Amino acid sequence: HPHSAAMVALLVCVSCASVTAEVTVADFRRVFMSSVNAQKGTTGFVDASTLIPLIVDLYDPSEGAFMTDFGANLGEEGIQMLKQFAGHSQEDDTFKQKVPILFVEPMPLNFEQLLHAAQTQKWFDAGAVLVRAAVSDFSGESVFYTTGFAGDRVGSVGARSVQAGDVEVQVKVYKIDDLLREVNLFHRPCFLMKLDCEGSDPMALEGASEFLQQRTTRFLVFE
Repeated sequence: HPHSAAMVALLVCVSCASVTAEVTVADFRRVFMSSVNAQKGTTGFVDASTLIPLIVDLYDPSEGAFMTDFGANLGEEGIQMLKQFAGHSQEDDTFKQKVPILFVEPMPLNFEQLLHAAQTQKWFDAGAVLVRAAVSDFSGESVFYTTGFAGDRVGSVGARSVQAGDVEVQVKVYKIDDLLREVNLFHRPCFLMKLDCEGSDPMALEGASEFLQQRTTRFLVFE
């Protein structure tokens, strides 16, 4: 059942919450049931875009926690994080506060669009960090198989899809542990870790094992 599967995913992130994070069973039940109600009439899991507005009030900027958008594509969820948590003002197009949000996307055309948006929409003023790479259970380089025209849509590391016309792209690959160290986020708490790795999520999570063992990740959402 899609809702029960979503509950399992969210229970994992609640169980990873740090001792100091005030995530209670009541918090979880409220967020999950609100997500289910928001998803009525649809199919699939409770995703990051549904979850983000429901957990804004649980975020405390003084904790210095960061967020991630692994498999950012064109950055829909990451942009939503910026607007909701950094307090985007439409009146003067500014952000009220800095919130470190890590966008990670391997595909060249997607990343070019992300970078252009970040530069023109002042994402860096709000604390955005952009990295062109894939995440897996190793660090190095690998072939990325994609089903999109010219490699600009979706794909996966090391597993060719069954669709015709696949494009192969050589990409840099990180274990999440190594990437977080490189961008100086490893020793900070993570409020929301979102992964959308097109079937490679187990490998990506394996590559984050050291960080997750610190038990400082409050919410973990993967598709």
